[in-house]
Amino acid sequence: MWNGMKSAVFCALSDAVATMQDHSIVPKKIDYCWLFHGRRGEHAIYSLGFTEIVEHVRHTYGSQCSSPQDWASDDTLGSLIQHLTFASTGAGDMGYLTLLNELYGRYQIRAWDFLNHWDRTPLAPPYHFRNWRGHRYILPQEVTCHLGAGFGPIGHLIQGYYQSAEWMANHGLDQVKTAYRSGYA
Repeated sequence: MWNGMKSAVFCALSDAVATMQDHSIVPKKIDYCWLFHGRRGEHAIYSLGFTEIVEHVRHTYGSQCSSPQDWASDDTLGSLIQHLTFASTGAGDMGYLTLLNELYGRYQIRAWDFLNHWDRTPLAPPYHFRNWRGHRYILPQEVTCHLGAGFGPIGHLIQGYYQSAEWMANHGLDQVKTAYRSGYA
């Protein structure tokens, strides 16, 4: 799946950077967002995609480039790149979450996972589904109250998470609570 869309992603990223440079704008943020649905192997896809995007930026514009640009240096990757996922539960992990957490640590990349406050999948065995990467945030009632049907009976369907992502893009993140403060973790 990732290999099928990789060239389009890199082309879109290059086009966006070129457009900004044409207007004398320095790129300030690259967001990588993944709506995760828990299928086996999807961790590999989004892990591979994210790690290859980081390396693409490093080798095309940053520290590994023949003419590196300050905005993409290894020292600034943590403020340039952020990783957002929705309902990311570790399907046995198989090392993918470890890989991502190491990458986040190496470049100080910010990473968030947003979870519906009544999603029941982290409560079900096997308990390795409780693993996550980055920082987990809970989507409260204020965000999800109008999207119940989209989440389905166990609160985990992709349509609800997609609608939540749209809601957050339109209304901001100020109502989202960390998993630790909400008592969910």
